[in-house]
Amino acid sequence: MPKKNGIPKSILADINKLKTRIASLEKSNASLTKELKANMKSAGDWMKKQEQTIAQMGKKSAKREKRKPSAYNLFLKDKKGALFLVTALEDAVIELKSLHRRLAASGRFSFGPADLMRATLGIEPGAVTPFAAMNDSERRVSVVLDAALMRHETLNCHPLVNTMTTSIAGADLVRFLEATGHPPRIVAL
Repeated sequence: MPKKNGIPKSILADINKLKTRIASLEKSNASLTKELKANMKSAGDWMKKQEQTIAQMGKKSAKREKRKPSAYNLFLKDKKGALFLVTALEDAVIELKSLHRRLAASGRFSFGPADLMRATLGIEPGAVTPFAAMNDSERRVSVVLDAALMRHETLNCHPLVNTMTTSIAGADLVRFLEATGHPPRIVAL
């Protein structure tokens, strides 16, 4: 077998073929990277437009719904793993360090992990809502409603997604939660 610098020519030929193929792949990769960046820029522009549209809708909705308070929701877990869905006025100040005492939970609260939220409530982080109690068929989650929130006749809540808002009478929300097997505790937070 003929050799060049101690390496058989057939192996050198294979190495040259591999170098050519690598160069071709690098060129193709550069082209794909350029195309991906262009698509990401286009998608980014579209997403900005969508965010602006949603923000504009939110401002218009806020003006129309000025008298209807919006809910702020927390998905919490105590030290023993008990789960709580706490709903309060959007501007409520909630002291998490002491909330566990007020709710007779076992030790301090931490925010429930996203995978646990998906498994029990069937929703994504950022879309926590008392309506998600209907997905908790095992009744693992205790629902707590802030007494200040419940003094309002009508409430605004997310309907399982955070891109929309729906209004419901406070009494109807309580009836809904009871029908899902989650009678809410109404507590001054």
